[in-house]
Amino acid sequence: MIPPIHTLHDLIISGEISPYHLFKKSAENISHLNPDINSFATLRPFNEPTIHKHSSSPLYGIPYSVKDIIDTKNLRTEYGSEFFKGHVPQEDADVIRALDEYGPVLQGKTNTHEFAMGIVTPVCNNPWNVSKITGGSSGGSAAAVSSGLSLFSLGTDTAGSIRIPSSMCGVSGLKPTTGSLSVKGIFPEAWSLDTVGPITRYASDIPAIVTAMGFKSPRAKSQRRKPLLGIIGNLTESSDTNVKFAFYSFMDHMVSEDLVDIKEIHIDNMESMASAADMIDGCENATIHRSRYENNPELFSVESRNQIKYYSSLKPMDYIEAKRLRMRQGMEFNSLFNQYDFLVSPTLPTIAPDKKEIENVPFDYFMKYIKFTNPFNLFGVPALSIPCGFSRDMPVGLQIVGGKLRDIEVCNLASRFQEITDFHTRIPPIAKNITYFDI
Repeated sequence: MIPPIHTLHDLIISGEISPYHLFKKSAENISHLNPDINSFATLRPFNEPTIHKHSSSPLYGIPYSVKDIIDTKNLRTEYGSEFFKGHVPQEDADVIRALDEYGPVLQGKTNTHEFAMGIVTPVCNNPWNVSKITGGSSGGSAAAVSSGLSLFSLGTDTAGSIRIPSSMCGVSGLKPTTGSLSVKGIFPEAWSLDTVGPITRYASDIPAIVTAMGFKSPRAKSQRRKPLLGIIGNLTESSDTNVKFAFYSFMDHMVSEDLVDIKEIHIDNMESMASAADMIDGCENATIHRSRYENNPELFSVESRNQIKYYSSLKPMDYIEAKRLRMRQGMEFNSLFNQYDFLVSPTLPTIAPDKKEIENVPFDYFMKYIKFTNPFNLFGVPALSIPCGFSRDMPVGLQIVGGKLRDIEVCNLASRFQEITDFHTRIPPIAKNITYFDI
């Protein structure tokens, strides 16, 4: 069993293990397993650390990794792109600088889809089955946590890029409230949708991580003794039978344990919300890469070129209409949290597909996945994916959505779920020999 961060922290504080010991063990794990799953793009050279800040922090001495779209000072950061081969930032991203004050130890950079523009992470293999994709674009981060190579990892989420790989790899990943954490020093995908957040094994570890990253939690909202959850019927009904079965079995268990009440709901215009989010994402992304695309299109992958070309061809009014829909429907959507404490759905309609299944598919093929996640980017609310079961030996994800700035409450609900289930503790067979201490 891979322990939660607080267990390792207690061992560090008691002197039973040291930060150097933890990092050395993680480096051995990476050396052993990374050739099979290829979660890491760059590893950080490491000598015995002289960590002195906040030794009482729950993150003190904990090894962690960072998606290769997030700047790390003096450590190669290539944004998954041919354009930035060998690029070494001169400054840390804000969230890295904030985390550094709390003493976790950076292992290296994890692989990502080119400029975070897709949901495959082509170079990565899923630890549960290396013939399947990890999801993306934070696929390297999710694979590293799933296989035990990192105790937590930072990813980014513009349309689902934390939650999609978290679901496919069987870990816990939070898309925070938009704007609650700085994205300065992170290569943009879409300015108005980008977020940065953690991927972990245990949802209970997330509050300490996002707090260290700079999240400021508002005063807790008073809740019912048992939270009322709105099950988003639009999404569950369009899920595969095996995903639907795992999801409802999990929710029935939570109800039988008297943890929550549930009610099936239908959210109008989910399809149009997903389309609007995709339109904003695609148009802003095409604008970001316009000069690169015009001057050196050959340095993009074929998929990225097709994506940029398509969204560049749209009329300005298409983008404006998508922004207007966001404004019109945002108030109505957010009013749901006056009726329900949280919304829940499967994170994705399927388990991770085989790599061969997705060869030569059009770029919009993945809209069937993104429509489960990107409406919540559109409205800027926190959304967390946790494992809720398995199908054909592959993880199935459950998505928990909360009101704006209710990130910690979302995590606390997930933690209560994980106290009485073990899906999050299961380790891929390929990682069965991963350990962090010999006591």
